Amino acid sequence: MEKKNDRDIVFAIFLIFIGGIFLLNTTGIVGWGIWNYLVRFWPVFLIFAGIRLVFKKTLLSEIIVGVIAAILFTGIGLFSYMSYTNRDCPILSKMFCNESRMIIFPGGEQIEETEIVSPEDFEESTSIETRNIDLKIGASRFTLTDDSTSESYLEVESKYTENAIEPSLTKEIKDNALELSFKTTGYSGFFIGSRIEPTTFDLLTGQTDLPTSLITDLGAGEGTITLNELLLNEISSKIGAGKMEITLEAQSVPESITLDIGAGEMILNIPENVGFKMDYDLGIGEITLNGKAIDEFIGDNPSYLSPNYEDAEIKIEIDANVGVGSLQINNI
Repeated sequence: MEKKNDRDIVFAIFLIFIGGIFLLNTTGIVGWGIWNYLVRFWPVFLIFAGIRLVFKKTLLSEIIVGVIAAILFTGIGLFSYMSYTNRDCPILSKMFCNESRMIIFPGGEQIEETEIVSPEDFEESTSIETRNIDLKIGASRFTLTDDSTSESYLEVESKYTENAIEPSLTKEIKDNALELSFKTTGYSGFFIGSRIEPTTFDLLTGQTDLPTSLITDLGAGEGTITLNELLLNEISSKIGAGKMEITLEAQSVPESITLDIGAGEMILNIPENVGFKMDYDLGIGEITLNGKAIDEFIGDNPSYLSPNYEDAEIKIEIDANVGVGSLQINNI
């Protein structure tokens, strides 16, 4: 009787691929946020299942499909890594990176520009009582600071590559509220061999006594928010697979903060005289206060009061949703 061929080269390559990614995660070479990009390729397994049905299960067909799988999985890994970060390329530096990064998207002219939203942009009779700032930023670096001496509602200094991630700033007034929306658009093509420089956006808010609501949505980039004097009503911050650090001085502490963290890292720095009540939903990530765990890995405590809450001069209500990432709260 002919011995049945039980080899499954595709599955073996898949295990090697997954094991390799986990090894890079646990050694700190690649962040866990890369899984947000890898899971988008799940239909590939349906394709391979269909291919296996088409070809008879012979050693030759296994080798052919295995070679295709190896090439495809390698491509998926490289694509996911490049999409995950544009900060640097620790793995691909010798292959693709010098001072800029080789990616599969088209490059173009390096652009530096400044956009300013000021009172002169509106009629003198226009009444602005509040300000809403909405930031939706992809795989980029950004900073947000405030300046009490500035009369501008928002200033944006952008450094980006044409045809890559590009900025868009809009402004309008609704019911005496100034709506400021800053977004980044995605890549506009698909070519091999183009270089783009790291994309950065530096934002500054003036008119710091104007009550302001801040909404941020960061994809796979890196964000730093440092506010000393801006009068904040609330903060709502969402992060996918990147890193966000928010530092608030006492004058800029809002009444409520909403945090939605996927596979990324969120750091919230608040003054030590600020107490907080936190309602949270925790997956397999962790939440810490001054380096000590509040809860970790599928937490079952729905709320937490900081030790200084009862006697605190300033109090915040925090609503946190943490998936596989981390929330670090620090007193400064």
